[in-house]
Amino acid sequence: MGYIYVVTPVGNELRPIDLDKRCFDGRRPYPPEVNHNNVKLGKTERPIHHRHREYKKILHNLIFKPIIYINNLNELKEFEDHLKSNCFSKYIKDFQNKTKRTTREWMEGIDIDEVVKTTLKEYNKNKIN
Repeated sequence: MGYIYVVTPVGNELRPIDLDKRCFDGRRPYPPEVNHNNVKLGKTERPIHHRHREYKKILHNLIFKPIIYINNLNELKEFEDHLKSNCFSKYIKDFQNKTKRTTREWMEGIDIDEVVKTTLKEYNKNKIN
């Protein structure tokens, strides 16, 4: 069981997507930075409030929306992969090209409401088929 969720920072201020100490002491590359122009689509198998708390710590001011609860973990993973490969790949690539990083969760050029709308549409379409 788990959730598909979406998160976006509020405001122009750029913030790193990771607070891992290794990113700041040179052991790992500095993480990409995001602001209100970026949206992250993700899944979590943990309670949704844990994920919200983690992003609050990283991004501070944000919009966080659980979109869909899926009881079957295989379906959760398959649906997330479907969304990232078939619906949002252009926006993921736009973020990758801008940041020169290979993250598959952050997007550039789409807003949170469009991500929610597309996710719900795809979920309903796939449930019917």
